[in-house]
This record gives sequence, structure tokens and C-alpha cells, in this order.
Amino acid sequence: MRISQIQYNYINRCNNKPKPDNSPAQQTKAPAQVNFQGLLYFLTKDKRFDVVNEKNAKKLVEKGLENCPIYNNENVQDAMSKILYIAKAYDDKYYRAVLQKIFALGKDDISIYDLLEFKGITRSLSHFEKQTDRISQANKLGYPIAFMPKLFERDIHNPNDIKKLVDIREEGLIRKDKLSYSFWRAEADDVEELLLSEPKYTLNTLNFLGKKSFLASFEEKYDFVGNIIDNLGRIDEEFPLYEELLRLTNPTESKLYLENREKITTLKKLYQKNQEDNELKNKINNLTKSNRNLVENAIKNPKDKILAGQAAILMKDEPKKLRYLLPTLNDNSKIGIRKRNKMLNNCFLTNSYGQIENRIDFRKTKFIPELICSDFNFYNNFKALIDNLAKHPNKTVEEVINKYDFNKETQKQFSKININYNNWTKFNPQSNIKKVITIDTSTQKQHAIKNLEADFNDELFSKIPPEEFSKLEKAMSEKGYHLIEQSSAAYTNDGFFDSVQSNFKIFKNNSPVKFDDLPELMKILKKEMTNSEFWNKPNDDPAIENARKTLKDHLLRLRNLEIRGTNGPDTKETVNFEVLKADMNNIEHSLFLGNYASCCTAVGSGCNQWTAPIYTFCKLASAIEVKVNNEYVGNTMCYIGNIDGKPALILDNIELQHKYQYNDEIRDTIFAYARKLAGELNQPDMPVYAFPNRHKVYMDGLEVVQKDFNIVGSTGDCEIYLDFDADAHKISGNEEFNSYLYRIS
Repeated sequence: MRISQIQYNYINRCNNKPKPDNSPAQQTKAPAQVNFQGLLYFLTKDKRFDVVNEKNAKKLVEKGLENCPIYNNENVQDAMSKILYIAKAYDDKYYRAVLQKIFALGKDDISIYDLLEFKGITRSLSHFEKQTDRISQANKLGYPIAFMPKLFERDIHNPNDIKKLVDIREEGLIRKDKLSYSFWRAEADDVEELLLSEPKYTLNTLNFLGKKSFLASFEEKYDFVGNIIDNLGRIDEEFPLYEELLRLTNPTESKLYLENREKITTLKKLYQKNQEDNELKNKINNLTKSNRNLVENAIKNPKDKILAGQAAILMKDEPKKLRYLLPTLNDNSKIGIRKRNKMLNNCFLTNSYGQIENRIDFRKTKFIPELICSDFNFYNNFKALIDNLAKHPNKTVEEVINKYDFNKETQKQFSKININYNNWTKFNPQSNIKKVITIDTSTQKQHAIKNLEADFNDELFSKIPPEEFSKLEKAMSEKGYHLIEQSSAAYTNDGFFDSVQSNFKIFKNNSPVKFDDLPELMKILKKEMTNSEFWNKPNDDPAIENARKTLKDHLLRLRNLEIRGTNGPDTKETVNFEVLKADMNNIEHSLFLGNYASCCTAVGSGCNQWTAPIYTFCKLASAIEVKVNNEYVGNTMCYIGNIDGKPALILDNIELQHKYQYNDEIRDTIFAYARKLAGELNQPDMPVYAFPNRHKVYMDGLEVVQKDFNIVGSTGDCEIYLDFDADAHKISGNEEFNSYLYRIS
């Protein structure tokens, strides 16, 4: 065969190009290497083009795209390149089959860009054909293409399951006002994200609760529904006592009910042929009565069904206890409720020796759902406290905690520097500062931007592989968002120029990002992070793993909560405000400091919830709390440090619920109380410092100093979370730290 000069040049260029990287990240970049002779044959049956070259091939592909209105003049060239890339993944003889599939999907508004979101799309021809057939089927059922990759990743192919998800999505769209808050309205894409981002969990929750009860949970708003999907979604056929649970929460989906119904159908067919068979009639009636009883004896209240699921999660490793609990889950008499709450409380407070700890009582704790859904590391650390209490049954919780060897060491170290250990560890209801202040919400939108920008400037990103940071930047930039490094002057406390510092600022289309842009930006980040192996797989390097968990928690949970909490009209509100020292010996309260402040140590949701029990029983730590109208809204953990050879009070990060962040009166009152506390510790002249990171108050204008310091006290073999470097530490009193600190007084 004679090769033309044009063909020779083309083939030569292809042979000298590096082999394309088939990784998902590179699929959209790889130049298409195409056998145009094969493409010519399969795209057209006529022979109008005798000379095969790049120009003619381009015309043929453009012709094939003309019947796909989803591709417009702006994207047709890029689409052509990607389509040819997909086609080239298979043998030349399969071009026609592949391209026909792609163009058929295009007519259903499924583009080549959508296809590239599916993992392994170029794995093999059989996989490609199976995948595209499934895409077509799910599309006809009404499943949104944007969430289809996750559907297939979770191996959901059954049409009935897909129909259930499509149906609950439609119901959610109808009820999106119920999911909304007074300050934030759920839109269609929010509803889809809520219900379809983890389709397996949504299906499990739907099967466990039943459609009616699942929809009833929408009355509790968006975040609540997200939490129950994340928790109850883990209950499936492999769960202990699943069938027994299902008979209580959604009996018409239980195996017994379905088997009875099938038998009834079969027997009715036989009875129609012989209506004088009384034995058949009695069997039908008995089975019908059995199913009716299953429905009548099931839990009716949706909230009780949810509680049953949460209780089951708590007791999943103790099926015997769970079996005893089951009868109480549908008994709402005073005796039944008391018995149920007692069993849940006792289950959580059962020590390793099988005894119930009765000096702590969570029966009236509003965070008991979060407690039930706490993670393994939290549970282990809490269990250590319960086990130690069991060894000293005749002592109070406070007495037992103070007798820990590491707390004795803390007391000894405090005594050496004349710090009053009793005043540090005991709660004094008279020690507080009260004020009436005005909360102006008009600035909260800027605070949300400030917090998001602070995350991108967090030193934790220095521990994240650079390529992962670049992926986030790229995902943002594709939608017009950019992280632009800006320089600003830093000054000494005397007002003299000190240095130039650089920080990232978020821009959209060359202008500083606005609050109204944040919901879209958060969806971009969530999509990138939830589909990334790095952000979802634990890392063997402890420093990277801590940074990964903390940053993901901040970007995907805390910032979303702030944005939703801010999305409302500007208001001014006068409130009663109080700063006081936390009662760390009240375990029922102090265990949930992170929940009150909505921070990363929140039990049940925070990535650092493991440290919450340690805060309660390691006496080198204490806390200053903030109350508004008698409700707890924030706090700061605090420590005694040794700085410049003298004792100092050090505040960790000041955490506040979003509504109360960056309020100067609140900040100044916290600082005033810290100085008051120093006096109560026998050190009225003791300096007060604050660690440098993540404060939810303005620290601008405060003197910043770099200091060597020790934290006074001991944690023994435990680790405690410190926010100044966002890491876990064992403390003995001898560790040398160095950090920038804010000097408060």
C-alpha cells in the first residue's frame, strides 16, 4: 500500500509522542491517536472521501456530532477529541459500536464529559457496553446523570432500587421547603446531594424506616436528614438482628411479611379452584392475621424508629443486649420509656467488667443521639474512664479523676509554680462575667468568607501532598474560582514595618469572592474531595492523616454549617451574655464542649471527637465557656504554660457558634475573664496568651510573639489534641514547644 506524505507525517508524529497516561486525571488531556481509515469506514457507508487525512477525519466526526444537539459550536472541537480518545481505547474494528453508543447517549443529553466521570470507562469493550447500557437504563428511569457514577460505584443496578431512589428524590424536590431553614433555603441540587451522594446509605435508610417515616424526618430539616442517612444507612441485611429490627420499623419489607404475602397469593389461587376447602381458607386467614399483627405491633412514630436504629448501632456488637432492648423500642408508656432510656444509658455506661456505672447519667442529655453515634476512638477513650471508675466504686467521679497518676503529677507541677489546683479543677458558680450585648448579623457573611480563606491558608495544607492541593485549585479554577496569593505588610507592636506576609484570597472572575458565590464553591470542593481517593482513604503517615481529616472536616462540614447559618436577612439582637469557667467534673456536660461550639471535637460528628473524654479527665486542661440567653454557644480550652521561666495562662482556639463569631464584645469579655481566672489561681499578674490558630474572634492588633514554652502537667500515656499545631500530644511537663502566640495581657 502506498502511503501519502500527509499520512507519513501524521504516523511519524504519533509514533514519537509519549504514550498517553490512562489515569482518570489525564484522560481529558490525552491527544487522540486515531486510525482514521477505520473511523472513515465506520462513520460513513459511502465513499465520498477517498483521501484519508486529519482534515477529512475531522469533518467526519463533526458530521457525526451534528445530530447531537448537546454539543454546541463552543465545545464541539473539545468533544470530538475526547470521543476519539474513548474510541481509541479499543481495537479499530470496534469504532463503530463505541461511537454509536456515545452518539445514542448524546441524543439523551448524556455527553462525553458525563461518560468520563465513570471510573474504568475504558477498561474493556464489554465493560463499556455494559456500563453504557446501564447508564441508558438509569437515565430512562429518571436518575440524574451527575449522580450516576456514585450509583454504579456502590454496585446498584437493580431497576427497583433505582426507581426507589428516583422516587425519593422526586418526593424530596416536592418537600424541599420542609428541609429548609428560616435562614437557608434548600434548592434542587441540595436535595439531590442529600439523597443521592451516598445512594446505598439512602436505600438502606429508606428500607429501614419505610418511605412514609423517612419523609416525615424531613420536618427535622436538612442536617438532621443527612445525619440519619449517614448513621441508619449502615444498617443492612448483614446487620445483627436485621430481620427483627425490620419487623419493628418497616414490617412490610421484612422477610416474614413478604414470605406470608407470597404464600397468601399462592393459596388464594388454589382456593379459587376449590372454595369449599376450609383448611385453605383458615391458612389464608391465619397468614393474613399474622401480617396484620406485624403491622399493628410495629413502631408508628418516625422519631422512635430513628431512635431504634441509633440504639441498634450502639449495640451492634452486643446482640444479646440488643435483643433485650427490642421490646422496649415500641413501648411509649412512662414505664417503657424509662426502661428504654435506662437500657441505652446502661449500655453506654457498662464497663469492661460487666458493671453499670451509676455516677454518670446520660438519660436526660440532649446529645444522646450523637453519643450513640460516636466513633470507635471516642468510645475507647470514654470506656477507659468508665473502667477506671469501676475500680473505685465508693468514690465520686471527681475523686477518682484526681487520683489518676498523671493528675497527681499535674497537681505537683502546679504546686511548684504556686497555681491553685483546686480552683483550676473545681467549678465555682460565682466566677463569671455577665453582660448585655447586641449581636449584629450583618457582618456574618464576610466572616464565612474569612473562615474559608483561613482554611486555605492553614499550615495543615503544608502536610498535604502538593498535587492534592493542585487538584482542588484546578477544580475551582474550572468554574472561575481562583486562589490568588496577595502580599500585605506586617508591623511590630510599636507600629514599625516588620515583614511582608503572603496569604491566599479567593477570587471569582478577577473579583474577590462574594458570599452568594460560596454555596457553589462548596459544591465544587465537595465533589472533588468526595471523589478523591486521597481525601477518603486513611493515610499511614500520622501527620498527613491528621491534616487530611481536619481539613476535610473544616471544608466539608463546618464551613457548610456556617454558610447555611448565615444565609438570611441582617438582624440585630440584644442578648444576655456570660463568660464562665466550665465544670469539667460534670461529665454529662463537659464531654460535649465541642458540640456546644460546633467544632472538630464534637461527639458523634467531629474528626477529633476522640479527645473529648480526655479533656474531661486530664486535669492539665480546663475550659472557659460562653453562654447566650442561658444556652452554651462556645468555649476555649486552656492550659497553664511555662513561658520565660514564669507561669502563664494559654488559651487554645476560641470556638463560637457562627452567629456569635467575630464579636469584639464577646472577645474582650473572654479576655477579661481569663485575667480574672488568673487572679483566682493565685497569680493575678500571670500573663495571658492565646495560641495562634483558628480563633473565631478578631485577633488583629494584638501583639504576636514567638516563644519557647512548656505545658505544665501530664497526660500520662494519653494523647490530647492541641489546636496550636492541630496535632495530638503526650504531655509530661518537659516537652519544649515553640510557637507564635498572641499576647493578651
